Amino acid sequence: MSKTPVSLTHGKDSLLESVARLNGRIFDTDPVVTYMLLEMSKEERLAYLPTYWSTLVKSALLNDAIITEADGWKAASVIVPPGKHIDNAWKLLYAGFLSIGTEHEHRGKGLTKAIMRQHQKTAQAENVLIWLETTSPSSRDLYFSLGFQEIEEIILGKGKVNADATRQSGGSGIPLYAMVWWPKETNAAAAL
Repeated sequence: MSKTPVSLTHGKDSLLESVARLNGRIFDTDPVVTYMLLEMSKEERLAYLPTYWSTLVKSALLNDAIITEADGWKAASVIVPPGKHIDNAWKLLYAGFLSIGTEHEHRGKGLTKAIMRQHQKTAQAENVLIWLETTSPSSRDLYFSLGFQEIEEIILGKGKVNADATRQSGGSGIPLYAMVWWPKETNAAAAL
């Protein structure tokens, strides 16, 4: 039985509020986001997340970010294309992913994989790498399956929080996995 292709839509400013709301839901329990907003109560953090994401995505859009949504906003990504110059005060991001994720109830359906494959196709055509950081072993495994390599494991909040960003003196901290995907060498590139 063949799978129905995932519908992808790409855009910019007009998709800002939709992706901010979606990311607020997708990353509601993300340990890195929780750690960055640790001084807020859970209720305050959850209420603030759409504003948090709106601000981050707006900064990315000022640097030519592309928003991609899958299957009617069940998943989405925000990526800053490579080769951008620091030409404004809002350059907070290096080239790479600001966010990529899927609504909790739609995980495991291949939506993030479909978005990433599209970005890999573009990166391959432009001969550029893709950089991302992920916070869960299941996401890390997904990116391994797509050809990413782990560059480094970074621990945030070691001695202050557990892996889920719960405060704990002497806690293990939050693992953050830095990963990269390299374009395959093409015959034209090999001939140079």
